[in-house]
Amino acid sequence: MARVLIAWEFGRNLGHIARDLPLARACRDAGHEVVWAVRDLRGASRELVGEGFALLQGPLLRSGQVNAPPVNFADMLLREGYEDAAGLLGVLQGWHALMRLASVSAVVYDYAPTALLAARALGLPTMILGSGFMLPAPVVPSPGFFPDAPAGALQAAEDRFVANVNTALQSLGSAPIASLRDLYACGEQVLTTFEELDPFAPRGQGRYVGPMYALGRQTRVEWQGGGTRRIFAYLRPEVPSCENLLAALQAGQAEVVCAMPGLPEAWPARFPRIRFVAGAVDMEALLPVADLAITNGSGTIPNCLLAGVPVLVLPHFNEQYLAGLRLQQYGAGIVVPGRASTAEYAGLLERLLSEPRFKQQALAFARRYAGHHRDTTARAVFALLEDMLQRAA
Repeated sequence: MARVLIAWEFGRNLGHIARDLPLARACRDAGHEVVWAVRDLRGASRELVGEGFALLQGPLLRSGQVNAPPVNFADMLLREGYEDAAGLLGVLQGWHALMRLASVSAVVYDYAPTALLAARALGLPTMILGSGFMLPAPVVPSPGFFPDAPAGALQAAEDRFVANVNTALQSLGSAPIASLRDLYACGEQVLTTFEELDPFAPRGQGRYVGPMYALGRQTRVEWQGGGTRRIFAYLRPEVPSCENLLAALQAGQAEVVCAMPGLPEAWPARFPRIRFVAGAVDMEALLPVADLAITNGSGTIPNCLLAGVPVLVLPHFNEQYLAGLRLQQYGAGIVVPGRASTAEYAGLLERLLSEPRFKQQALAFARRYAGHHRDTTARAVFALLEDMLQRAA
């Protein structure tokens, strides 16, 4: 039996654990040993309690303090710590040693490019698992996050990234990379999204499997029938102009259920028409009869569309904006690219609820992927991993 390392390096929410857990369980049930190397030990240990997996702290880079948004994926990695060549070498050596000491047979990448570098240096088979955003487009240089990104800036970021990575690889005696694309070509790419929602589609490689998140502890909430429409929201309070959106919902006639981790204590009294839940809820109990969903999370979007529900996206990070932009291009929702006033939110809500085209597109998506189920998806991804292990044996 094999020892599989699940590596989570970047990204600051526990959705990474939820995505990888079904695969980890399938590995364990088949007799493989699973070791997790994670960014957040505290959160991961809470989510994985009772699972019986070995849990390690993954080596971490120190991100820079640049305030301007990154222009592309290479630039984003530079800001996450790849700009510091000496720091990158240290963290790469850490991943390299961790994999050797743990005697792993294969690596599952979850937004873990330095772990991917180490696996490449060691010749370990790797599954690159993640949303479309976490697997950069296979073009050189990596494309801009925004349409007006200067071509020179894209190439400059690519060149700095490649130079710093190759300096670190040379210290390990490993072969250099020619580009960011070259690094990501060394693994089996599995995208836990759909092509319609992939910000870098069409990409010509990789396998789309759709979401496969494990269901954690959730509160079951039922609709009470107290409004003309039903709106489900899954938001974080730090989302830009979140209070303006809540004010628009408060002034409307729809019944609103809002799941909000980190819910401020004063908000339920301030917005009494909104039924808040301070944590995750069972979306499967709410979405089938919802008229609209609102979220900042890119991982929530496909679940809403699978239920035939259009989505309003309030992005907080690049990944969320790009996912929302793809949703908008598909025609099943709208993304808000920055702050908006209460009146502007009221207008967007009215559009999404009254213009049939949004609902029609969401229903078309649901019909196309009617056979999708997260358990089936997890089994299919595990079969890919098993095949990869057998080919490497």
